[in-house]
Amino acid sequence: MSSIDETAIKEFLDTDHYKISQEAKPIIDRIQKLIPIQLQWNNVTYYFFDRTQRAIGRITYQINNVNGPIKIGLDPSYRNPGLRQQMLNTLSHELAHLGAIRWMKEQGHGYYWSYLMIAMGYEPSRNVPSENLKQIKKARVAENQPQFKFMWCNSCGKDKLFELWEDFEYHCQSCQ
Repeated sequence: MSSIDETAIKEFLDTDHYKISQEAKPIIDRIQKLIPIQLQWNNVTYYFFDRTQRAIGRITYQINNVNGPIKIGLDPSYRNPGLRQQMLNTLSHELAHLGAIRWMKEQGHGYYWSYLMIAMGYEPSRNVPSENLKQIKKARVAENQPQFKFMWCNSCGKDKLFELWEDFEYHCQSCQ
């Protein structure tokens, strides 16, 4: 093997896609055992966001071609080895979406997505548990990433979770 090949292999093994895909393999195996049909998993691209909104994970696919290319993105703070368990939780959440989409054409946080989450031993929730959010927030501070913050409407008091770079005054849609 030439040194160019060795360098290319080393660079590939160091990519975010490869690292996340290795973490995803056991999750995919668990999901596949729960689904009565064989699904296609080889056209999934994994990446870390450059900058996120409130999401710590996201799945992107074509609605009219659910067997087409899929992208699964994770919050960049998951590069921190101390957040491995939270990363696996989020990755399981997103891969359960993929399973539900390709198995039953179900989008969102519906019955089949919930079934897969429960069967894998996770709470079928679309919200991040507060203890996980605290750890992610610490990692974001260390990496100078945007922070989550609860804001209350100055008029009616309703609360909402925002990702902020700086403070601002919040008014909910009904009070604007």
